[in-house]
Amino acid sequence: MLIMGDDIGVIVGTGIGGQTDILLALLKGGYPAKSVGQMWPRDHYVHLDGRYVISGSPGSVHGNAFGEGGNILAGNGFLLVSDFAYKHQHIHMKLPENPNYAQIQEAIMEEGRVYHPHVRIHVAPTGMFHGGRGHGHIDMFALLLPIRKLLLLDTYYGKGAGKAAEYDSIAEAEGLKVKLPGLTSGASPL
Repeated sequence: MLIMGDDIGVIVGTGIGGQTDILLALLKGGYPAKSVGQMWPRDHYVHLDGRYVISGSPGSVHGNAFGEGGNILAGNGFLLVSDFAYKHQHIHMKLPENPNYAQIQEAIMEEGRVYHPHVRIHVAPTGMFHGGRGHGHIDMFALLLPIRKLLLLDTYYGKGAGKAAEYDSIAEAEGLKVKLPGLTSGASPL
């Protein structure tokens, strides 16, 4: 299901509960919002620069990693893409049998350029490759606020998502501040 419209600012899915309260709060705050009957609507497509890229198979490795919103956070002229996107079949099949992390990053960026050729693509660590805990969907532990030039990372997943220095490098390249609430070393605490 593709929900299009320039007048919609926030799409609220059924998720794990609380969607009615979220929708009402958004509408009360004056934000254009719409409720849909899907659990995770961001998994169905990515909208960037007026283009819609469709997943084709949400939640499956057979779908398009660059059409599944859980893999992507969009900034001004750049994307943060979950390193776990390499599990998607169309990226994974381009890799050698035992790829190193640099090969995984390059394969993800190469595939991303097919769908988003005019933006900078950064592969963001999720923790899956660095011996840490993590979640394959970047939107489960990170929030990018491009207008404020701020990237918030959940400390549970954020620090375990790899080295804070990796996010610091992305932040430096894009002029962002990285915040890991409660962290006392590495990236800046809130």
